[in-house]
Amino acid sequence: MGGAVTAGAARSPFGRLARLPFLGETWRRTLYAVVSPLVGLCCLLVAVVGGHRAAARTQRRLAGRLLGVPPDADRPAPAWPRVVGHGLLGLPLNALAFAVGGYGWAVVALNVAYPARLLLGEDLDGLLDGAWGGPTLAGAWLLHGLAGLVLLWVVPLLVGGVTRVQGLLARAML
Repeated sequence: MGGAVTAGAARSPFGRLARLPFLGETWRRTLYAVVSPLVGLCCLLVAVVGGHRAAARTQRRLAGRLLGVPPDADRPAPAWPRVVGHGLLGLPLNALAFAVGGYGWAVVALNVAYPARLLLGEDLDGLLDGAWGGPTLAGAWLLHGLAGLVLLWVVPLLVGGVTRVQGLLARAML
């Protein structure tokens, strides 16, 4: 009964959602969300001092490789104002992507691994004092574990949404 996944099930929206945290695309988008603030700031500084073509090329390649933004080979290099504008508009978006990606995955890991905190030598009484799901250890584990499992699917959706906007911005301005 446990045969291979059928082609129809693999293409169904529910099947894709069920695999979402484990897809390479999810982790490429997360990587883009994490590195985009630093790369964006560096490219903005390079563009301001006159290297706008190199900055645009770097941003296009990064968006192409990690977000799947199709390259426009016949498109000329954008002018200085477009590259600097992309950098300025991208700064708050990059910060949001970093917060959603970095903090979101950290919360998933902390909630799913909540019982492992006991292995780190934390005091059991102190662990339960402010824990949601208490006053029992089982309740705290259950609540944190379930929250972590829910966030395991919510965080990729949030990261995907923010990085899609980043990809649209890169395609429009670079």
